Amino acid sequence: MNRPYCQNGGLTILGMRGHEDLARRLASRVVELGENSRRNSTPVDVVIPKLGYFESCEPMVRHTSDHIAGHDVMIITSGPGTPEMLTDTLNILGTVARRRPTRIILFTPYFPLGRSDVERTDELHMPAILVEAWKAVGKVGDTPLLNRVVCVDPHSESILATGGGGFVTPIRMTKKLLLQILQYALEITDKVVISFPDSSSKKRFKDAIPEVEALLGRTFPIIFASANRDAKKKVIENVYGDVESIEGSLVIEIDDETQSLGTLDDVAHMLRRRGAATVWAAVTHCALCGKGPQRLMAEECGIECLFVMDTIDPYSRPDLQLPLESGRLRVISWFEEYAEVIYRAHWNLDIRALR
Repeated sequence: MNRPYCQNGGLTILGMRGHEDLARRLASRVVELGENSRRNSTPVDVVIPKLGYFESCEPMVRHTSDHIAGHDVMIITSGPGTPEMLTDTLNILGTVARRRPTRIILFTPYFPLGRSDVERTDELHMPAILVEAWKAVGKVGDTPLLNRVVCVDPHSESILATGGGGFVTPIRMTKKLLLQILQYALEITDKVVISFPDSSSKKRFKDAIPEVEALLGRTFPIIFASANRDAKKKVIENVYGDVESIEGSLVIEIDDETQSLGTLDDVAHMLRRRGAATVWAAVTHCALCGKGPQRLMAEECGIECLFVMDTIDPYSRPDLQLPLESGRLRVISWFEEYAEVIYRAHWNLDIRALR
């Protein structure tokens, strides 16, 4: 089997707290990708650090230099950006860097604190602070070892500017999400409409729409909602676009993420008043929290089914087990793309082609 020299050293995947099993599965899949006769064979080591607390409640991080020194280390984690997750990330980056790897890449499919990136005078732009902190601890002396941060469909495009020079690299899953959900819908009915809850979500998916339509050999009516934000919440005012197509259709609301499900549900009720037969929603990031899970399960919820990607693991969350078991919450996995990105990054191949 072909095993050429890799300038990045051996490949190591490190699974942070809550991502241990994912790290092992990704390692196995990357090995399988390397077994393709036309590709470079890639043995993969797995490191699972011990993260916890001392009796003093100070954070503890333990791991050896085995499989890290001289290796290409891929750190696997994801948001939401809880204090525990942010502390773990800083500590892991710092301790791994001091074990002298060849390079470090941080994978956080859901970029933590992405929603703090808003135009408010009383709120800091946290992504910029995080990136600078990660860079600071991900080096030894003047030698930077943290090579890049890889995320999926960031909530705000300005997150990408935080690192400068492409340091924060997004993987676009808009095409996959849109294609998968439309294929599901077309198995049920030919009357399918795409809906966007606001202009920003429409902007994020605008490049994926013509590509998906070309793959499916047809076009889809598109509508979008207009909204104003009062002191407490976003208020949906009306829907525009191909509104005549709503009557009797399966309408799919598309967005990058949802937390409370509030906006998507409000739009769904307006779509139903306009004559929609069924309303689905599909989002990249399942940041569903607070009253969101209960809202999805409520009889009066306007959304029949919410499709999410597993950039934030829904299976490990107790509050999402009932929606998963009921079928109201369904998962579209990006696991195959995840493994492919790791393989390509290790061999310095283009990962932007996966967008």
